[in-house]
Amino acid sequence: MRGQSAGAHGADAGGGAAGMTTARMKALARLGPWAVLLLVGAMAALQVGLARQRLALAGEKAAATREARQLRAEIGKLRLEWATLTRPERVRRLATTRLGMRPPLPSQVVRP
Repeated sequence: MRGQSAGAHGADAGGGAAGMTTARMKALARLGPWAVLLLVGAMAALQVGLARQRLALAGEKAAATREARQLRAEIGKLRLEWATLTRPERVRRLATTRLGMRPPLPSQVVRP
């Protein structure tokens, strides 16, 4: 046995079931079901918390998707309005009627 570590001697080193006293084993046996019950309860509580978080995130995602859809529709309306307001014939008409502008005479055009 010389040259072996203390862990190699289960009963001598106090490790494993062979090294435990019977009183200690009985105490662990009594504690075992409660520890398992506690662990299962903690896992259940964690699952409930995660489920609530998942539902909250799903609601936020749905709201963000709805808002994005509404914003896309608004952008489409604004693009249509922009196209309507910047039509060349409309700009020409407003320049003539409201601003009194006229097309330039040939002598007013500078050529490079």
